[in-house]
Amino acid sequence: MAFNGSGTYIPITPPDFPAVAGTTIRATQYNNQVYDFAAALTGVVCKDGQTTPTANLPMGNFRHTGVGAATARTQYARAAEVQDGALTWLTSVAGADTITAVASAGMLAYAAGQTFEFAAAAANTGAVTLNINSIGAKDVKDSSGNALTAGELTTGRVVTAVYNGTEFRLLETNVTKATANFIAKTSATGSFPLPAGTTAQRDGSPAVGTVRFNTSLVQFEGYTGSGWGSLGGGLPSGAVQAFAMTAVPTGWLECNGSAVSRTIYSALFAAIGTTFGAGDGTTTFNLPDLRGEFVRGWDNGRGVDSGRTLGSSQVDGYKAHSHAIVGSSGVGGGVAVINGAAGGYSPNNITGTSGDSETRPRNVAMMYCIKY
Repeated sequence: MAFNGSGTYIPITPPDFPAVAGTTIRATQYNNQVYDFAAALTGVVCKDGQTTPTANLPMGNFRHTGVGAATARTQYARAAEVQDGALTWLTSVAGADTITAVASAGMLAYAAGQTFEFAAAAANTGAVTLNINSIGAKDVKDSSGNALTAGELTTGRVVTAVYNGTEFRLLETNVTKATANFIAKTSATGSFPLPAGTTAQRDGSPAVGTVRFNTSLVQFEGYTGSGWGSLGGGLPSGAVQAFAMTAVPTGWLECNGSAVSRTIYSALFAAIGTTFGAGDGTTTFNLPDLRGEFVRGWDNGRGVDSGRTLGSSQVDGYKAHSHAIVGSSGVGGGVAVINGAAGGYSPNNITGTSGDSETRPRNVAMMYCIKY
């Protein structure tokens, strides 16, 4: 009978068992009992792994102890492996754009939902792929499915990659993403990096209140719902200032009349347009040329400098005036008599020149620059 279904061994029933003292043990009686023992032993699990359970093994709230570390997907994990992240932490990470790595638990294929963490071995220079355990390289993209751009992975940065059945997606908060949006908390003495990127890398559908650092404009900016604006009291694109140095500061362009890109300096183009020149008419526009010039406030309807448009230039000039001539005609007077004309004079003489090449007030030379 072997085991009774509850784990209790039940010997075979009489007349084969139990044996009676003083009687002869018959071969059939002996053999039947041995066969029953053998059947019972065949149903147990051998400690050396020779046998395999044929049904679930209830543990009765007890534990398997002294369990070895899992090395294959068909092995169960110890609590230490789960707590330490050993099954998802990738080792032997190498490469910047073509990344290879090793997972401790061997696997033959990727499966949707798999999550892995690793520390980047180098900063990426473009699109990235990940190949784990030589299964095959898969694209690594941000959480929205965009290919990574240069610098989004930095050396030593810990990232989390989730496989969606086609490619790996990175959790956005783990990446220095130019178009990322996230919520972060920090202590009074701590800090956290904002998403940083060029004007072209702005999020195409940002939420109101989104904040980022614009590396093109060299300023922090926020999305208002209708457009991006600078934060922290920064000067807007199109502001002009005088600088007491010869080097153009970051985020500014010298007001030298040059033609610059409408795309690269899109914020400045949006601010001043073609007021100071249309460039090539399609891809560029001109900066104001303030070299050697005095800046005058635009009249804008006041009537002091009428007829002027914003950005228009004006040549030098004297205000209309006259001079009184003191003296009398005739010999001995203050003015010489021409051709002896009596009772009058016709002065044609021109005085000698003196002075400089222009009329100007006292001044100090500085460099005008415009914020882009």
